Amino acid sequence: MVVSKWPTTYLYHAEYSICGCAINTHNYLIQKVMQMFGIGKNQGHMALSELKEGEIPSVPVDLNDEDFDKVLKKYPLVVVDFWASWCMPCRMMSPVMASLAEEYSGKVLFTKISTEHNKKVAMRHHVSGIPTVMFFKNGKLVDKMVGAAPKDYLKALVDKNFGM
Repeated sequence: MVVSKWPTTYLYHAEYSICGCAINTHNYLIQKVMQMFGIGKNQGHMALSELKEGEIPSVPVDLNDEDFDKVLKKYPLVVVDFWASWCMPCRMMSPVMASLAEEYSGKVLFTKISTEHNKKVAMRHHVSGIPTVMFFKNGKLVDKMVGAAPKDYLKALVDKNFGM
Protein backbone atom coordinates (compact mmCIF):
# COMPACT_ATOMS: atom_id res chain seq x y z
CA MET A 1 0.00 0.00 0.00
CA VAL A 2 1.34 3.43 -0.98
CA VAL A 3 0.60 6.57 1.04
CA SER A 4 0.80 9.88 -0.77
CA LYS A 5 0.25 13.28 0.80
CA TRP A 6 -2.41 15.57 -0.72
CA PRO A 7 -2.79 19.21 0.42
CA THR A 8 -5.51 18.55 3.01
CA THR A 9 -5.68 14.77 3.39
CA TYR A 10 -3.75 11.58 2.98
CA LEU A 11 -4.78 9.33 0.12
CA TYR A 12 -4.20 5.61 0.24
CA HIS A 13 -3.73 3.62 -2.95
CA ALA A 14 -3.87 -0.16 -3.02
CA GLU A 15 -1.20 -1.59 -5.29
CA TYR A 16 -3.00 -4.83 -6.08
CA SER A 17 -6.64 -5.74 -6.50
CA ILE A 18 -7.90 -9.22 -5.70
CA CYS A 19 -11.65 -9.66 -6.28
CA GLY A 20 -12.30 -5.98 -5.55
CA CYS A 21 -10.80 -6.19 -2.05
CA ALA A 22 -8.48 -3.30 -2.80
CA ILE A 23 -11.44 -1.02 -3.47
CA ASN A 24 -13.05 -1.88 -0.14
CA THR A 25 -9.73 -1.40 1.66
CA HIS A 26 -9.22 1.89 -0.15
CA ASN A 27 -12.65 3.25 0.92
CA TYR A 28 -12.23 2.04 4.49
CA LEU A 29 -8.81 3.65 4.83
CA ILE A 30 -9.99 6.95 3.37
CA GLN A 31 -12.86 7.03 5.88
CA LYS A 32 -10.48 6.32 8.78
CA VAL A 33 -8.02 9.01 7.71
CA MET A 34 -10.89 11.49 7.28
CA GLN A 35 -12.03 10.68 10.82
CA MET A 36 -8.50 11.27 12.13
CA PHE A 37 -8.33 14.73 10.54
CA GLY A 38 -11.95 15.63 11.24
CA ILE A 39 -12.80 15.93 7.55
CA GLY A 40 -16.41 15.39 6.59
CA LYS A 41 -17.73 15.28 10.14
CA ASN A 42 -21.39 15.96 10.56
CA GLN A 43 -21.35 19.72 10.89
CA GLY A 44 -24.57 19.91 12.86
CA HIS A 45 -27.12 18.96 10.21
CA MET A 46 -30.68 18.52 11.31
CA ALA A 47 -33.67 16.59 10.04
CA LEU A 48 -36.56 18.49 8.51
CA SER A 49 -38.85 16.99 11.14
CA GLU A 50 -36.85 18.85 13.83
CA LEU A 51 -37.71 22.26 12.35
CA LYS A 52 -40.29 24.40 14.09
CA GLU A 53 -42.96 26.05 11.92
CA GLY A 54 -41.42 28.87 9.87
CA GLU A 55 -37.95 28.42 11.41
CA ILE A 56 -34.85 28.90 9.26
CA PRO A 57 -32.08 27.26 11.30
CA SER A 58 -28.39 28.04 11.55
CA VAL A 59 -27.43 24.54 10.36
CA PRO A 60 -28.10 22.72 7.07
CA VAL A 61 -31.27 20.62 6.94
CA ASP A 62 -31.24 17.07 5.53
CA LEU A 63 -33.83 16.50 2.81
CA ASN A 64 -35.12 13.46 0.96
CA ASP A 65 -37.11 12.84 -2.22
CA GLU A 66 -40.43 13.25 -0.41
CA ASP A 67 -39.51 16.53 1.38
CA PHE A 68 -37.85 18.34 -1.49
CA ASP A 69 -40.84 19.95 -3.24
CA LYS A 70 -42.56 20.78 0.07
CA VAL A 71 -39.49 22.70 1.22
CA LEU A 72 -39.22 24.65 -2.04
CA LYS A 73 -42.88 25.70 -1.72
CA LYS A 74 -42.62 26.61 1.95
CA TYR A 75 -39.33 28.56 2.03
CA PRO A 76 -38.65 31.46 -0.36
CA LEU A 77 -34.83 31.22 -0.41
CA VAL A 78 -33.27 27.73 -0.47
CA VAL A 79 -29.76 26.51 -1.18
CA VAL A 80 -29.54 22.77 -1.92
CA ASP A 81 -26.28 20.81 -1.69
CA PHE A 82 -26.42 17.51 -3.62
CA TRP A 83 -23.76 15.24 -2.15
CA ALA A 84 -22.66 11.65 -1.44
CA SER A 85 -20.81 10.15 1.51
CA TRP A 86 -18.02 8.73 -0.67
CA CYS A 87 -17.36 12.07 -2.43
CA MET A 88 -14.31 13.85 -0.99
CA PRO A 89 -15.13 17.28 -2.51
CA CYS A 90 -18.65 16.93 -1.04
CA ARG A 91 -17.16 16.31 2.39
CA MET A 92 -14.92 19.33 1.99
CA MET A 93 -18.01 21.46 1.24
CA SER A 94 -19.81 20.36 4.41
CA PRO A 95 -18.12 22.87 6.76
CA VAL A 96 -18.55 25.63 4.15
CA MET A 97 -22.30 24.97 3.93
CA ALA A 98 -22.55 24.84 7.74
CA SER A 99 -20.75 28.17 8.06
CA LEU A 100 -22.99 29.83 5.46
CA ALA A 101 -26.12 28.39 7.11
CA GLU A 102 -25.02 30.02 10.36
CA GLU A 103 -24.21 33.32 8.63
CA TYR A 104 -27.57 33.48 6.81
CA SER A 105 -29.62 32.05 9.68
CA GLY A 106 -33.20 33.30 9.57
CA LYS A 107 -32.85 34.44 5.94
CA VAL A 108 -31.81 31.51 3.71
CA LEU A 109 -32.53 27.81 4.26
CA PHE A 110 -29.46 25.66 3.55
CA THR A 111 -30.21 22.02 2.81
CA LYS A 112 -28.37 18.84 1.92
CA ILE A 113 -29.70 15.91 -0.08
CA SER A 114 -27.81 12.63 -0.52
CA THR A 115 -27.73 11.47 -4.13
CA GLU A 116 -27.05 7.94 -2.90
CA HIS A 117 -30.42 7.66 -1.17
CA ASN A 118 -32.48 10.24 -3.09
CA LYS A 119 -32.01 9.57 -6.77
CA LYS A 120 -35.40 10.91 -7.97
CA VAL A 121 -34.71 14.56 -7.17
CA ALA A 122 -31.13 14.35 -8.47
CA MET A 123 -32.33 12.86 -11.76
CA ARG A 124 -35.18 15.37 -12.11
CA HIS A 125 -32.71 18.26 -11.70
CA HIS A 126 -30.11 16.66 -13.99
CA VAL A 127 -27.41 16.36 -11.33
CA SER A 128 -24.57 14.67 -13.21
CA GLY A 129 -21.67 15.65 -10.96
CA ILE A 130 -21.31 16.21 -7.25
CA PRO A 131 -21.12 18.31 -5.28
CA THR A 132 -23.81 20.33 -7.03
CA VAL A 133 -25.22 23.37 -5.27
CA MET A 134 -28.53 24.79 -6.50
CA PHE A 135 -30.13 28.10 -5.58
CA PHE A 136 -33.93 28.29 -5.50
CA LYS A 137 -35.93 31.51 -5.15
CA ASN A 138 -39.68 31.15 -4.64
CA GLY A 139 -39.48 27.53 -5.81
CA LYS A 140 -37.66 28.34 -9.07
CA LEU A 141 -34.08 27.35 -9.87
CA VAL A 142 -32.09 30.58 -10.33
CA ASP A 143 -28.51 29.28 -10.36
CA LYS A 144 -26.45 26.12 -10.16
CA MET A 145 -22.82 25.38 -9.35
CA VAL A 146 -21.03 22.05 -9.87
CA GLY A 147 -17.88 21.23 -7.92
CA ALA A 148 -16.33 22.35 -4.67
CA ALA A 149 -15.77 26.07 -4.08
CA PRO A 150 -14.46 28.27 -1.27
CA LYS A 151 -16.82 30.00 1.13
CA ASP A 152 -16.29 33.47 -0.37
CA TYR A 153 -17.36 32.26 -3.80
CA LEU A 154 -20.53 30.59 -2.49
CA LYS A 155 -21.31 33.64 -0.35
CA ALA A 156 -21.07 35.83 -3.47
CA LEU A 157 -23.49 33.50 -5.29
CA VAL A 158 -25.97 33.64 -2.40
CA ASP A 159 -25.78 37.43 -2.33
CA LYS A 160 -26.15 37.71 -6.14
CA ASN A 161 -29.00 35.22 -6.49
CA PHE A 162 -31.00 36.28 -3.46
CA GLY A 163 -30.34 40.05 -3.59
CA MET A 164 -28.58 40.23 -0.24
